[in-house]
Amino acid sequence: MKKRPRADGADSDEYSDEEGDGSGSEGEERAGTPPLRPAQSKRAEGGEGGRRGKKGGGGQTALGDDNVPAWASSAKVTLAAGGGGDSWAKIMSLWWDLEKKASFIGPGKGKGTSMRPKEVAGWISRARSGGPQPPIVDVFSFAARWWPWWVEINPQWRVRTGTTVKRLAKEGEGDWDSLASTGPNGMLNVLICLRWWYDALRGDEGGMEGWNKAVEDVKWALERIW
Repeated sequence: MKKRPRADGADSDEYSDEEGDGSGSEGEERAGTPPLRPAQSKRAEGGEGGRRGKKGGGGQTALGDDNVPAWASSAKVTLAAGGGGDSWAKIMSLWWDLEKKASFIGPGKGKGTSMRPKEVAGWISRARSGGPQPPIVDVFSFAARWWPWWVEINPQWRVRTGTTVKRLAKEGEGDWDSLASTGPNGMLNVLICLRWWYDALRGDEGGMEGWNKAVEDVKWALERIW
């Protein structure tokens, strides 16, 4: 039997290894440039890895006067809408800095789609529209599908495997290549899910514990990527 999500959605440290019916289509994104590694960030900042003013690989859009592509500007507005508290604001700041260091360029194809919530594929097919969010009927089921995906795309040195569950440790050392993914198919997909999750809770205090734990774990990772 699959483990049933707790009613408070707070299973941040325990999640079933069997969950995974939220996979998106492997073919909705085109292959493009490889993800930037931390050591490449300086080259990206200096323009060696940047692509200014032209459409690049992986569906990159032209940069405007402020060197910010349209997809990034739109995503920033969508992620900020509706609040989320100090930790959420910090996550947005860390994500934005990550994108700027990479000149908003990333892989054309998202990583770890086998367990990715299916709502992400639908959002991508709508050109990442900032309009109405996907209909999330059961927010706790959505949360239970988000956690295994987050584990899947984290570096393996963080993963602790038990008999029936996997955990993410906040200790140890290793590379962050699996998460140091920028562009429209990078960390944005993780953050948009957290945005939908928060909005679907509709202020339900009983369900906020799980979301807060997810936000803290994502923040912890982003603080260590670069």
